[in-house]
Amino acid sequence: MKNDKDWVIETYPDGRRTLVPPTFEPYLRVAGRWFGGRPPNSQARHEFIPRAEYQKRLRAWYRDTLHHLVVNFGLCRFVTLTLDRDMDWWELMEHFNQFMLAVARAFPKTEYLRAVEVQKGTQRLHIHVILLFTVKVPKQFNLAWVKSNWECGKICHIVKYPVDEGAFQYLCKDKEDSKSEFTRFPRGEKVIARSRKFGQIVLPTKSRIPSEKAEQMIEEQIKLYKDGKGHFVRIDDSWFYDEKMGKVRKRRNRVFFREIKEENNDKPN
Repeated sequence: MKNDKDWVIETYPDGRRTLVPPTFEPYLRVAGRWFGGRPPNSQARHEFIPRAEYQKRLRAWYRDTLHHLVVNFGLCRFVTLTLDRDMDWWELMEHFNQFMLAVARAFPKTEYLRAVEVQKGTQRLHIHVILLFTVKVPKQFNLAWVKSNWECGKICHIVKYPVDEGAFQYLCKDKEDSKSEFTRFPRGEKVIARSRKFGQIVLPTKSRIPSEKAEQMIEEQIKLYKDGKGHFVRIDDSWFYDEKMGKVRKRRNRVFFREIKEENNDKPN
């Protein structure tokens, strides 16, 4: 029997799960405060993306796209492309397109997921890109190859440890320490983007569980993660106006698990 306090649980074939509380409202406006949807007109006319909207976009990208992607991470490499001089968005995108053209010529059918960020200190733009190769990662692809084909500086990185879904989570965090109201990203541009065939979209099966069981599952998985035994991913929060208490409060929107470790009560033979 359906209960208004039941949580929705979304389960993926590879064991990942998402918990959605019954109070989740993706677009809400209360007492003149915006919690989703289009920004006020004063912000809409600004040249750059407001930080609040940028953070909302990052959460939406993880929630609506990246969390649904199934990727062979064994064929991926995480690369960081930095700049040795100040550069605006459009010049950076031209250089990135040239870099991806070089990748396509050297390693055909390579797909990508890229995110643009602001470097701490210098405040220059830089790019994180996850490259997805076919069949296997070519031996020719290494740091020397990246440096010789990236025209904007030699301070590049290839992450040595294996790529996993944690990289998706990393790309969807606002890591800039600036307190400015607006970002350096022009309005209308894609801060995160992927090539058409990067990964395969897989939708979860949905069911309901009592709120008590959901809270217990969250506590157990966070404890496993803190103990180094689990793979808890993230909790997305939002602010809402509590009319009963007369103040703005924070609530959970979605809880993401990379995989669920079920307790095994079977005794060994």
